[in-house]
Amino acid sequence: MLVESSVRVKLIDRYRVASNVSVLLMIGVIAFLLHMLGDEFNDLNLQVEELRTANSDLQISLTQALLYTEALEAEVVELKVENEKLRTFRAKVTAYSPYDDRNGINSSGDPSVTATGTRPRIGVAAVDPKKIPYGSRLLVPGYGEVTAEDTGGALRQYDGYAIDVFMDTYSEAMSFGVKYIDVKILDH
Repeated sequence: MLVESSVRVKLIDRYRVASNVSVLLMIGVIAFLLHMLGDEFNDLNLQVEELRTANSDLQISLTQALLYTEALEAEVVELKVENEKLRTFRAKVTAYSPYDDRNGINSSGDPSVTATGTRPRIGVAAVDPKKIPYGSRLLVPGYGEVTAEDTGGALRQYDGYAIDVFMDTYSEAMSFGVKYIDVKILDH
């Protein structure tokens, strides 16, 4: 029995040693895994920090781009206003009636043909072609849209811009009178 007891003690001791070795081995494996995971965790933390920095840089760039865009939009508005001013000019506007030429100054030749070879009609204007090119479309307040297709001697002698709009009769031309108004260039 003593032998049996000593064998049992040895077996228990071996079991304890084996258990302790297993536990130590497991602790070692866990420590190794924790170390590996720790390195992976540290790498992930570094990546997160790099991404945060990149995100911050992108937000700064986005803010700068938005500010630049707003500045450009404001400049576009200013340029549109300036362009609109350039497309408007002050003119002396009168009317002529080549078919009812009572005063004898509305035509130096054939009253049925304009300087550009078209027929005088509502919507035709006489201009100085050196100042307002033939074919220019204009908006004359109080008359409407006109196309520069004709000219006249008095128009070419006027210092500023002068426009003569077509009327069917002398009476209509006289009723129109002389107006100093802002005329808008639609296109030329």
